[in-house]
Amino acid sequence: MSAKDMFEKLNYFQSSTPNEDELTYNLESSDIKNYRYISFNLIFKYIEMDDWTNNFQLSVEELQAINQQVKELGWHE
Repeated sequence: MSAKDMFEKLNYFQSSTPNEDELTYNLESSDIKNYRYISFNLIFKYIEMDDWTNNFQLSVEELQAINQQVKELGWHE
């Protein structure tokens, strides 16, 4: 399963386009209290995460999706 599929299974949607320097997934929610995103900086190879609490915690499934995205980007080498 691709990282995008894994994120979509967790109700995230890809909000960036291929031409951008970041690959960003936002949590799909109509409630501002569920605001959350995970972004991969394609230039500097770092991951930025944030949510409305500023106390971001990952589920195992989110971590697995992040790890899959890192593999797909070729950052694991």
